[in-house]
Amino acid sequence: VYQGINPDIAGYTSWAVSTAPYRYRARFTLHASAAVVAERVPPTTGVVEALDDTSCELRTGADSLDALAMHVALIGVEFEVHEPAELRDRVRELAGRLGRAAP
Repeated sequence: VYQGINPDIAGYTSWAVSTAPYRYRARFTLHASAAVVAERVPPTTGVVEALDDTSCELRTGADSLDALAMHVALIGVEFEVHEPAELRDRVRELAGRLGRAAP
């Protein structure tokens, strides 16, 4: 503790590696516990924080909107995109394309 501040070194390091260096920084709500998501998302890939017992927030980054969309979809739980705004449109496009691929 330095001057009343308790730095979260592990959290900062995870953010610095998984989010900060990328063109796009994303924030999602995932509808699963932080423990479940943390088993599927290593700290080098994203920062997972519990919101409650059944949902958590994921912050991650990538140089491509498609990479972000596919990454979060492959975690295997329901999710909501909060930012960046253009990622919401990209997820809708990809969902449409995937849906048409398997009529």
